[in-house]
Amino acid sequence: MVTEGVVSTASRPVARDEHGRFLAGSGRPARRRTGAQLGNLNATRHPWEVFWRKRAVRPADRWILPVLSAYAASLVSDRGGPEVMSAAEGHMVTLAQIARGCTMLVLTEAAQRGGIASRRHGASRKEGAVAQRLDDVDLAAALGRFMQIEVTALRAIGLERRAKPLNPWALLDAPPQDGRSAPSTRPPSTDPAIARQKAAS
Repeated sequence: MVTEGVVSTASRPVARDEHGRFLAGSGRPARRRTGAQLGNLNATRHPWEVFWRKRAVRPADRWILPVLSAYAASLVSDRGGPEVMSAAEGHMVTLAQIARGCTMLVLTEAAQRGGIASRRHGASRKEGAVAQRLDDVDLAAALGRFMQIEVTALRAIGLERRAKPLNPWALLDAPPQDGRSAPSTRPPSTDPAIARQKAAS
C-alpha cells in the first residue's frame, strides 16, 4: 500500500523594487479577505439584531427573533417613531425586548418540563470534603424577574402613546374640504429652473 504525504513548503519572500513593483521570482502576498472581518458589527445598521441572530440565541431558539422585532417596532411606533425618540428611550426599548425574549424562552423551557410550577429536581455532588447541591433552575422565579425587568423598562419609556409629529407643509398644501384648490403658502422656490418654468406657463 502506497501512502501519499503532503509536504508543506515555505512561500517565497515578497520582494519589490523602489517603485513598489514585484521583482522577478518574488512571491506574492497572501490574498486578503474582502469586506469586514468576521464578528465585526461596526458597519451594520442594526448591530443588536445581528448580535441576537448570530451570537446570543441558539439556532433552535431563533424563532423568537421575528416576534421580538415586531415587539420592538410596536414600542417605537407608540413613541412617535425613531426620529423623535431619545437614545435613552431606544436603549429602554432594547432592554424591554431582551426581557421579552428571555420570558419567551423561560416559558418554552417550562412547557418542555411539564409546566411553570413543575417539581424541581436536585442532586448532590461531593468534591473532597465539600458537598455541592445541584438544583434545576427555578423557572417561576426566573419568569418573575424577567417580567419585572420588562415592566420597569416599559414604565421608563412611557405607557402613553405619543402622537407622531405632522409635517406643517403637508397641512398647508392640503386641499380644502369643499374640493376647491387653495393657494399654497409655501415660500417661493429660489431654483432658477422652477422660476423659468413658472414664467413660461
